[in-house]
Amino acid sequence: MAGTEADAESYQQAAKDSWSVFIRARFDAGPAGRSGRVARLPQLEAELELMHEFFAIAKQNINSCASIACGLPAEVLAIIFAFAQESWPPKRLKSKQHDLGWIYATHVCASWRKAALGTHTLWQKIDCIALPAPMATDILTRSGRLPLQLYADTENDTKAAIVFKTWMSWPVVRRASLLHIDDNFDYSSGHIPNLWFPILEQSMPLMEDLSITFALEDGPEKLPDNLLAGAQPTLTNLYLQNCCLSNWGVLGGTLTKLSLHMDWLYDEYESLPTMTELRSVFTRSTSLEHISVENFYPKKEPNPPDPFTFYPTLTSLVFHFSLEGAMFESHYRAFWTQFNVPATTSFKLWAYAEVTEYDVALDGFMDPVTRINNTILPAKELLIGVLELTLWCTELPSATLTPPHQLLYTGDSNHYTTRTIKGATSAIKYHLSHLPLESLVSIFVTPNAMMRFDNPEPDGGWLFKLSAARAVRRISVYYTPCQSLLDDLLKKDANDGFALFPLLDTMIFHHRPQAGKMEHQTSLDLVLLELLSDRREHGAGIRELLVDRRMESWFIWSKVDREKLTKLTFFDSTFCL
Repeated sequence: MAGTEADAESYQQAAKDSWSVFIRARFDAGPAGRSGRVARLPQLEAELELMHEFFAIAKQNINSCASIACGLPAEVLAIIFAFAQESWPPKRLKSKQHDLGWIYATHVCASWRKAALGTHTLWQKIDCIALPAPMATDILTRSGRLPLQLYADTENDTKAAIVFKTWMSWPVVRRASLLHIDDNFDYSSGHIPNLWFPILEQSMPLMEDLSITFALEDGPEKLPDNLLAGAQPTLTNLYLQNCCLSNWGVLGGTLTKLSLHMDWLYDEYESLPTMTELRSVFTRSTSLEHISVENFYPKKEPNPPDPFTFYPTLTSLVFHFSLEGAMFESHYRAFWTQFNVPATTSFKLWAYAEVTEYDVALDGFMDPVTRINNTILPAKELLIGVLELTLWCTELPSATLTPPHQLLYTGDSNHYTTRTIKGATSAIKYHLSHLPLESLVSIFVTPNAMMRFDNPEPDGGWLFKLSAARAVRRISVYYTPCQSLLDDLLKKDANDGFALFPLLDTMIFHHRPQAGKMEHQTSLDLVLLELLSDRREHGAGIRELLVDRRMESWFIWSKVDREKLTKLTFFDSTFCL
């Protein structure tokens, strides 16, 4: 250590001596006398300016030496920058200043900047609002001739005209493969939809992904007649919110994702397509994989077209609605009279209105689900929540030990075909009996939903609601609130067979997070023992009980007869799907 310190001191002294000699040589005052020094002053100022210039170079060299990353290959740096773009994007601050985000990293050292500027793919994605307009030419040219991805998510004080003149001139838009416009503000100066029309009327030969969102005031905005003219051979994704095409005929077979959204619908608007026009879009779009519809209903016609079943290539269909009163009857039911969902398509029906509160409004609500041909791809598993029901058309062994309340967040999985109904009121009371229960083999029930079954018939009742599910072999529930379930599992039918789940052989008991062992649990424990005994005596024994390990110390489990037909297993709660 002493030798190292001595070497450092020696190097520092040698460097000091060298710089002292250098400075005296370069900054000598010159000949004595006023005239000599006046002549020398410009030279000294030039020396000082050059010294500052080389000082910056020296700092860059220090940064390069200090940072291993500065020495990484350009290809590796480009990958790092690409990840940085996702987590550190440019943004416009409330102070109207601009935070350049990941672009600041290009100022760290010369090698970083060279790597970034030399990688054209890093400059294809452009946030037209987040970046300052004076940088437009510089940023736009860094991508070379590659296709551009343009985003314009306006803010209340955004001057749209500036965006048009800088980031979205015709040479830029014609290079765009993606264009997302979100001007969802109340109409005011600078936020009028038709200000965007000159951009939308430009040629977009490379356009693959187009998204347009406007504010909804008097009705959906009708877009320019020549929008997408000549672009349909490449268009694969179209998202329209609060606006409509003038010519729906431009959409064709290349489209794989279509989203038609409106914030609300209280009346029928002239700009909406007719039922025939919308049907024609779906008919021509033979490659559609994803459809999302929200409060978007075509105009009715005196002579509606024949019903249309979406093509089997459709992977998912999401339908959101928030209609009230008569609009439910006139628009919702009319829509589902014309369109049918294939059995192989994942379907989500989400209601954001209190229409399900009244029996009269229920007529037809479940039509899009009940019309799915369950014999082609039968529903195998059912998740029951308070407001949500999800059918899986594939058995999920990995979900067996997953707490049902956590399964609520897996219904959007793209790996399985599902059918989901989410309403504004009790799914158990209104919708459960409409499902294809006869093909089910497994049922999962959340704790809050279990308490809804405790309601008297016809609102609740396990047997009343689920008697048609006679093929169920496995049920996953929470132990402490399952008294009424166990009671119904003991009930017999007219032939002295078990009326509820006669083939049941596996029960999974989860621990309810907010509940410990109840003081009045004696009755529950005794009913469980009676159930195991009675079912076994009648040849319909429960072969396996799987119990959350957090309940392992409860006395009841020591009474379960492990020596005969019931196997008791404790498990650690998991979340795996």
